[in-house]
Amino acid sequence: MAENPLESLANGLKLLQTLRAQVNSFSELVFKGPANVEDDSEFKFLFEEESEEDFMSELRKNLSESSQIVTEFEKIVCSLPASSLPTNPGPTSLLGIDPLLDKTPIPQQAIPTYKWLSKMHDEASLMANLSSSNLVRRNPLTSLVPSKKPKKGNVIGYQVLPSGLENLISQLAGYFQDLSITVVKVNGPQINPCILEVGVTQVMKALLLMRGYVIENVSVKAANESFKVSESAKLDFNYLSKHEVFRKISQHAKCAIVSYQSSSLSPDICLRQMLFWFQSYKSLFTSPCSKCNKILVDFLPPTMRDLRIYEPLHVFCSKI
Repeated sequence: MAENPLESLANGLKLLQTLRAQVNSFSELVFKGPANVEDDSEFKFLFEEESEEDFMSELRKNLSESSQIVTEFEKIVCSLPASSLPTNPGPTSLLGIDPLLDKTPIPQQAIPTYKWLSKMHDEASLMANLSSSNLVRRNPLTSLVPSKKPKKGNVIGYQVLPSGLENLISQLAGYFQDLSITVVKVNGPQINPCILEVGVTQVMKALLLMRGYVIENVSVKAANESFKVSESAKLDFNYLSKHEVFRKISQHAKCAIVSYQSSSLSPDICLRQMLFWFQSYKSLFTSPCSKCNKILVDFLPPTMRDLRIYEPLHVFCSKI
């Protein structure tokens, strides 16, 4: 009666284990060699010959047993039925795709790739922590937890027509006696960017790029300077002032815009706060610094203004 194929496989595995142990013992026997004879008598050569004969007999016995195991294993392999189904080696079949696998420097490329990946992971984690702790947004922050009390809907600053911006400016004109606010350019009745020019009396003027109530860009120059490179050219926000004072104020104005618009205030209130900030520069060359009580430091007046109380400050004094 033929054996079960599973039993044949089990017997074959046992024979392989036995053959492995037999080969191991054969290697140990060859490594040790014949036993050394510790005898100084004249019959020492007889004992040496006997030791060599025992050694050779052990080798023959070991080899014969190994040969018998191999013969039995071949019989078991021949008795197994041939399978007509194709074998599925799984992912191991992919190892033979590249014939030059031994010549491909996979370990040398894997080590720097792993270092680069771990470094990128650490830097991404650091940037995630920094960005979560320093939220800078130009739209009002909305809470994820709904409040029990009904709140007024936030004014969407971008979705305001130029006519609505002109109405807001006409309402705010009474609050700013020292400012002259004019609409320089309106791109049609649709929701498109328009440009405002804010002039501080005989001191400076600022050009604001507006999209609704939201200020997107700003440029500050002296009162006698132009925002055009030539008379036929268009308005250019990248055309900076010739004076370092107003270049500094342009940088401070951009920082003030981001600070006001990243708060929870509505966009129209942020625009009003920005106009109050511009109005504080009417005494640019006459008001001393609120910390050092000096007008000039490094040949420059106090170009910074506090964002809440609008006190004049030098750049150096603001870092103290």
